[in-house]
Amino acid sequence: MGLDVYLGRCANLEAATEQESLFEKAQDEIWEQYPEYDQMTDGQKDEARAKVDALREKMGLVDWGSSPDKVKVKKESEIHPGHLFKVGYFRSSYNSGGINSVFRDYAIPDLYDIFNPGNEYYVRPDWSECLKRCKNAIELLKNGIENNPKFKFVVIEVSKYKDPEIDSESTALDAFIENLEQHEGSDFRAYSGRDGLFYLDGLKVYAVINGRNRFGECTYVITDRDFSWYVQALEIVQETIEYVLAQEHPEHYYLCWSS
Repeated sequence: MGLDVYLGRCANLEAATEQESLFEKAQDEIWEQYPEYDQMTDGQKDEARAKVDALREKMGLVDWGSSPDKVKVKKESEIHPGHLFKVGYFRSSYNSGGINSVFRDYAIPDLYDIFNPGNEYYVRPDWSECLKRCKNAIELLKNGIENNPKFKFVVIEVSKYKDPEIDSESTALDAFIENLEQHEGSDFRAYSGRDGLFYLDGLKVYAVINGRNRFGECTYVITDRDFSWYVQALEIVQETIEYVLAQEHPEHYYLCWSS
C-alpha cells in the first residue's frame, strides 16, 4: 500500500463510504444481468451503462460513483512552491528514490511512521500527534545530514539480468546515445529501463562494488545524495498537518492511501 497519499474532507466519512459501497454492489448486480462483457452487444452495453448512470444519479453520487460529500484538498505549498509534494498530496513511491524507501534506508521515520495508517485505505489520524512525529522526523533528518557521513552518499543497486541484450562496450554506448537522444529537452532525466539505469545529466560516482542481492549477483554504485528535496517534502507534510489543524473542524479531514 502507498504510492500516493491524498488529503480529503468529509463531515461523515463512514456514511459517504457506505453509500459508495452500496452503489458499487448495485452496479455489479446490474452488469451480472448480462453476458460477459466481451460477449455483450453494443446495445446491451449501452443499456447497462444507462442503468448504472440512472442509479448513480438516484443515489446522488458523482463521477464513477463517488460521494459529493468527499472533497479532495490539494494546493501548492507556500514554503516550497513547485515541489512534487503539495499541501494535501504526498508522493510516497517505493521506487529507490521514493521518500519511504530512502527514509527506511537511513532510519528516518517515513510517512507510515508519521501517520500510522495500518492497512486502512481511509485514515483519520490524530493530527496533533502526527505534527509531533513529523517535526521529529525533520529534526532527525537534518541532524543526520549535518553529522552522519552516511547521509552524504546513496547506494544504487544494479541487478544483473540473464541474457542481456547489451553484450559489448559498443552496444552499451549505442543504448546510452539512443536514450540521450530520446530524452533531449525532457525533464525526465533519471529513470530505469530495459537496458539499465540512466542518469542523463550525469552522476558523481565514488565506488562500484560487486555484490549479491536476493536475486543473485549485482553491482552496488556509491554516489552522492542531495537530501534537500526530502527535507522540503517533510516540511510540506508539516505544512499540510498545520493547515488541517488550523481549520474549524480538523476531525473532518482524512488521508486516502492510494496504491
